[in-house]
Amino acid sequence: SPSAPMEAISFQFGNYTNIQGAKRPESMAAACALSDQMLAKSPMDTRAIAARLMCIEYQADNSMDAADLDSAEKTLEKAVEVIQNVLQLVPDEQSFLLSATGIQADLGRAASLRGNEAEARQHNLLAANSFVKALRGRTLLQGNTMQVKSLYQRFNFVTFPKPEDERAFYREIVDAVTPTLKVFPRARSFAYVGADASLQVGK
Repeated sequence: SPSAPMEAISFQFGNYTNIQGAKRPESMAAACALSDQMLAKSPMDTRAIAARLMCIEYQADNSMDAADLDSAEKTLEKAVEVIQNVLQLVPDEQSFLLSATGIQADLGRAASLRGNEAEARQHNLLAANSFVKALRGRTLLQGNTMQVKSLYQRFNFVTFPKPEDERAFYREIVDAVTPTLKVFPRARSFAYVGADASLQVGK
């Protein structure tokens, strides 16, 4: 079928992004080269856009790790523009909501590194809202097997205005991941998120 080549490229992109450890820089370079192919082949394909956003986020993370906040923020601002435009067209698309989660969390990290905690809190709460919206009331089929866990772990840095706000947030996450856990009970990343969020609710 006409979509088969895109499906094959998208599958290989997912394989590359799942590689961790010392080979990750090499695998992500290969993945991002594939994302360029995907966009060239079909610029409006949601898989191509989601792949490009994941690469933008990866590049921004590298810039922050190198303490190059200016480059990181410029990269992320481009991503915000892309994600805002695409979410106007498909506001409930999970892959873009998860991309928005990561982008806002990265902006929060950058603001925090600059010492602007108020701005960091605003970005982190936007990230949290996107995360819950992506998971709430439906099964999540993630392109990257560790994506949900890695995004969730970023909320360790979120400061909530009140303790009850924090408990309410984690309660929403527990409710949101339950459908996926029922379908994939052995999915470790989902199980981790569900168990840890339950602990946070009980504090």
